[in-house]
Amino acid sequence: MQASVRHPHIVGDTNTVVDEVTRKYTEGDEHLVEVQVMNQNQSGLSTALVTAIVSLPSRR
Repeated sequence: MQASVRHPHIVGDTNTVVDEVTRKYTEGDEHLVEVQVMNQNQSGLSTALVTAIVSLPSRR
């Protein structure tokens, strides 16, 4: 996981978290998903960004 805080979070701001799957792939026996998660304030300004790789179970 990699995280970056780009702007301060101000008390009283309304924050919304949005996410997006940016990549799906397999490595050996692992099924991996890369996800980008972004926090936005009420003005639509991106205040924090996280990219994470998650290992998921196989559907088989």
